[in-house]
Amino acid sequence: MEDIYIAQQAVTHFTNSLTSDFWFGLNKMENNAWSWIDGTKMEYSNWDKNEPYNHTDNICGAIAFAGAHWSAQDCYKVKPFVCEFKIKV
Repeated sequence: MEDIYIAQQAVTHFTNSLTSDFWFGLNKMENNAWSWIDGTKMEYSNWDKNEPYNHTDNICGAIAFAGAHWSAQDCYKVKPFVCEFKIKV
């Protein structure tokens, strides 16, 4: 039940924000491959049409609230973000 509550709170927070997308830990590496911020290989993708856009500054992945499609964007844009961490039970 607690996981459901936390997920609902996250959805409420993000849907009430003034942005249409958020950071979710995806980065383009020097070899032009995309990987997660913890260094693990990206094995699944959900890029939007014409993405990832190959502009020099577009090296961070954002995910849209509507449709959950991914886009490559400038990392210096201010956006909400999600984090993953392990909880000791």
